[in-house]
Amino acid sequence: MKYRDAAAGVDNCALAWVVEGETFRTLTPDEAVAARNERARKMARLAAAEIPGVVFRPPEMATEQFRREVELAAEARRYTGERPTMWALRRAAVREALAAAFAERAAQIA
Repeated sequence: MKYRDAAAGVDNCALAWVVEGETFRTLTPDEAVAARNERARKMARLAAAEIPGVVFRPPEMATEQFRREVELAAEARRYTGERPTMWALRRAAVREALAAAFAERAAQIA
């Protein structure tokens, strides 16, 4: 068996190294479950409530944009009866922002 195949087996919790990088063995079902649980525990992110002193405050632009996308989705649903994709909503939001910027610039020039 090639090294990369053995390393993939170790990553998938099916094999374990006996001598790191040289020899390996097949894990028993109980050992495989324990290895998967350990890997999941190590990879799990802490919930925001578990990180002391950290408070998430989304950027103002992001919340405004999200609210506008939700409004556009509701409006589109009223007219079409189907749910539009987020890409379509973002394109519409960009078009709307560009139109407002051009109108503002035209008012400044005039």
